[in-house]
Amino acid sequence: MGGAVYGDNRILSAEEKRRALRRVRERGFACPGCGSREFAAGEALPLGFLWFGEEKDAYMMALTCQNPECPEPRTGLRLAGSEFLLGER
Repeated sequence: MGGAVYGDNRILSAEEKRRALRRVRERGFACPGCGSREFAAGEALPLGFLWFGEEKDAYMMALTCQNPECPEPRTGLRLAGSEFLLGER
């Protein structure tokens, strides 16, 4: 189902989510709510058509902290589509 669009969000395949989470780990991103580095990836919101200052390839990746004690488990990280989308470079 990767590549499907729901509203403005892009629904990602399992492989695209794995690629996105690899980038999250490489960047050393930590949950702002608890400091955990374990996330589940969700959908991706394209930013390039919403804000003029963003690259056309920019996405906000929805992330959910996997720490059950986290007070604010939902966050996101800006990624380029070329970092995680299959078939798009």
